[in-house]
Amino acid sequence: AVQFANFKTLQQDERDQGFSEKQPSALSFFRSGQAGGWEDILSPCQVDRIIAHHSEVMHGFGYI
Repeated sequence: AVQFANFKTLQQDERDQGFSEKQPSALSFFRSGQAGGWEDILSPCQVDRIIAHHSEVMHGFGYI
C-alpha cells in the first residue's frame, strides 16, 4: 500500500491511465506533492473561501 501511495507512483499512474478526480481544466491532479505548495498557487481570496466553508473540518485535523 505504501509503495502504491508514493507520490511519484501516483503521478506516473495519472500520466499513464488518467485520474477521474482531476478537473477538466487542471493540468494534473497530483501537482507537486510539497507541503505548503498551496501558498504559491491559491490567492488570498481562495484561501479565505476554503476556510469559510471548511473551517470546522480543518480545525479537527489541525490545519488551522
